[in-house]
Order: sequence, then C-alpha cells, then structure tokens
Amino acid sequence: MHTKSENEAYHFKLRLQERYGLHINRKIYREMCQAARKANILRNQSLRISVRKIEYIGIEIYVVYDKQRKRLVTCLTEDQYDNPK
Repeated sequence: MHTKSENEAYHFKLRLQERYGLHINRKIYREMCQAARKANILRNQSLRISVRKIEYIGIEIYVVYDKQRKRLVTCLTEDQYDNPK
C-alpha cells in the first residue's frame, strides 16, 4: 500500500517523462520540490494546490504543487497551463 505522497511523486515522474521526455531520480525530484516551494505561484487551484513554473536543465516546466504535502503532483505543458479544462 502506497501513501498519497508516494503516489503523487510517482504520477509526477510519469507525466514528466510523458510530456517533457525527462527521467529523474529521487534526488532530482526533491530538488525540483524545493525549487517549486521557492517559485512564484502562477495560479491557485485550491487552498493547498497551486501551479508554479520551475526551470530544470534549461527547460521551463509548469508544475502542480501540493503545499500540504510539499510535493509535486503533476506537470503541465504550456498548452495545458494556458487552456485549463
């Protein structure tokens, strides 16, 4: 049985690979979480979920950040960020 935090991390890594073609390990994931904590909020989706933009190896990535768990939930392409459902 996995925790919600573990599932969020797994989901983020899958979407990062799918949408940006990047493979990351735990260390890089933690570094990206720290970068997201310091990044400006682009849009709040709820009290605990926000969209932020971070940079990794020169690539700008739109990430969905969970403030309560201090985890990245998923990543979005620029089109997905510009045209939310």
